[in-house]
Amino acid sequence: PKILITTTEIKISCKTYKLCRELSRILPNAQYFYRKNVRISKVIPEAIKRNYSALIVINENQKEPSN
Repeated sequence: PKILITTTEIKISCKTYKLCRELSRILPNAQYFYRKNVRISKVIPEAIKRNYSALIVINENQKEPSN
């Protein structure tokens, strides 16, 4: 399976970035996508078009990564 990893915030903390980077290295066929100002509703159709089978969205709570 191909996995797309993304975040919810425009500007993420260093801890969240490191978590996403590590997840993309550990999980096979995973890629991190920094969304900037792109809405998640636009990311999903593109992920489907590019044959991603899973989407992981990392959220931040008080500058700490959470799900």
